[in-house]
Amino acid sequence: MKNAGLKAASTLELVAERKLSELLDRLAPSRLEASGVCIQDRAAIVVFDNLAQMARVDLSLELGAPATTLMGLPGKGLGYEGIAWDQEERRFYVLVESVEHPQGHRSMVEIYDEGLVLLDRHWGEIPLADKNKGGEGIAHLRRHGEEYLLGLCEGNNCQGGKKGSKPGGGRIHVHMRTPGGWVHRDTIKLPERLPFEDYSGLDMRGDRMAVVSQASSALWVGTLAADAWRCEDEGEVYLFPINAKGKTRYCNVEGVAWLDDSEIVVVSDRRKSSQPPRCAKSDQSIHVFRIP
Repeated sequence: MKNAGLKAASTLELVAERKLSELLDRLAPSRLEASGVCIQDRAAIVVFDNLAQMARVDLSLELGAPATTLMGLPGKGLGYEGIAWDQEERRFYVLVESVEHPQGHRSMVEIYDEGLVLLDRHWGEIPLADKNKGGEGIAHLRRHGEEYLLGLCEGNNCQGGKKGSKPGGGRIHVHMRTPGGWVHRDTIKLPERLPFEDYSGLDMRGDRMAVVSQASSALWVGTLAADAWRCEDEGEVYLFPINAKGKTRYCNVEGVAWLDDSEIVVVSDRRKSSQPPRCAKSDQSIHVFRIP
């Protein structure tokens, strides 16, 4: 984990956290590669990169809460990287990172009703530069009478490899709902000074944007301009807490969702074999943080 350029940032305050395996108990498989989260009716809905299931987690994070359960998804099955909830139409939008397409690999969005009936699928219009670096976060937004899906690229400038890890090129693709389907309308450029090596989760609360980075173990909060698809300001960067030895504690941050104006819910993926053992202490978990 590298936090170069982030030393002066404020640190998020941990409110609560639990291992997902503890909350789901016997329902859970041995691997829970949590990759995205949204809030629905005061519950956290979590999707996984390695499962054709989503988890509903009671936000009390209490063991044995009856509202906490696993539910099957009848869609593609694997590669889920983000989820958004539309309260008005009560629909889930689930992002699949990369799917083989006649014109190369593309991201895909699966649309479900609240009973998890698959209603539709939507292909991303932009081919992926790297099949392993596709869509990494999704947000649903209503604005000026129109409906939009925002899709976050994992790599800088939507690239993979060294190009994708060079900070300054955060990108969010904007798709608008039309009678013929979802159409790409614009691209939001995150601030060039934002020193993130990658991007792993996105959520919107009004015009406030929350973006997390796994490699940089940090959160960025900014404001979307009222009249255009651009950032109103440079925003603020917040670090996830470090351990007593000053080392990265939250190594696998993936999804993020606004809980209210000052708190976020975050989920963490499984520790990679190349990462230090300390990263296992917070992996495959759900966390609630307060923004100072």
